Amino acid sequence: MRKVLGFGWRFLLAYGLFVAVWVGILEKPYNDYLAWSCERILARVEQPRLTTDMRREGHVLMVEHVPHFANTPPHEIVMRRIHSNTALFAALTLATPQVGWALRTMWLAGGAVLLGASHTAHTAAYVHHPYALRNMAQYYTSVRSADLDDLPMGEIWRRPAALRRYLALTTADVFNTVLQRVVPIALWLPLLLISLRRGVSESKPLALPTRTSAGRLRRVTAACAGVAVLALAAVYYTDSAEKSESIDGLRPGMGAVAAKRIVEELGYEWVTRPPMQDEERSSRRGFVDVWPRRGPVINRMYGPRFNWIGLTLAQPPDRKPTVYTTCITRIETAPSDSRPERLDFGSEHDRDVCREHWKRGE
Repeated sequence: MRKVLGFGWRFLLAYGLFVAVWVGILEKPYNDYLAWSCERILARVEQPRLTTDMRREGHVLMVEHVPHFANTPPHEIVMRRIHSNTALFAALTLATPQVGWALRTMWLAGGAVLLGASHTAHTAAYVHHPYALRNMAQYYTSVRSADLDDLPMGEIWRRPAALRRYLALTTADVFNTVLQRVVPIALWLPLLLISLRRGVSESKPLALPTRTSAGRLRRVTAACAGVAVLALAAVYYTDSAEKSESIDGLRPGMGAVAAKRIVEELGYEWVTRPPMQDEERSSRRGFVDVWPRRGPVINRMYGPRFNWIGLTLAQPPDRKPTVYTTCITRIETAPSDSRPERLDFGSEHDRDVCREHWKRGE
């Protein structure tokens, strides 16, 4: 009982001191770090690109959208809801008895790295949560929000957009309600076990059964091997899937004027966007987001063929740029419920793709 009370007062003291230091000194630069890291990660992994800017205003992170969603207000993410578990982990680590300061410091440093990674993932989940909540962009599905949770998993797996929306909503909720408290405790538990083991008398050391450990190791190895085989099989199946040479009449090497006419006739909206971070800013290259015009959300309908078509445009390097010399060099898609595969056509070499178009002088 005395040890429990000792741990309790040490925990409360450490928690109060860390919260004071965190709020007074560390919180603002840490918020800036989360905004900086999350913006750069999303700039590399978002497909299609949805966020254009992330900036901190006090303790709130403001997230701006691509121009197509200008009528949607910026996201407001309260950062304290994300990193409020930092004080819990630090206080638990500092209050743990029978642990030297060298190990304690190492545990704090390692836990800070893992907590930072979880906070970045939590922020990214929060950034995309409103997109999925509003049924926008690559999350657009004809399944109504009220029916999404009741839909059988087999049906969700057959609908890529519905699956993506379900995962986005679930991930944000799990981070907010479960992992917010589970992560710091999970990081602290091994240190607690070390402390308890050191508290055991040397005459009665803790011994782990060798056979049990070997059996567990074999089971873990077999499980990891099975996961690796399934992952490789999925990659092989995806890469070996047959792909057509065009998307609704679009193909690399065609003129942008003809492409714009095709997508608008198919019910899509042509939205030119400026190059963003990590994209080429040459005047000879351009980027277009092709978004489907939304119809009524009816559960019996699958929706558009693609939730997004991304086009990369190029101009001839040795001629005056005009509308008619603009050529499509790359086509990418985000699948919808009615078109379950993601397609990617084109090349990074503009001359090879657009040689015929520029030769004709269109």
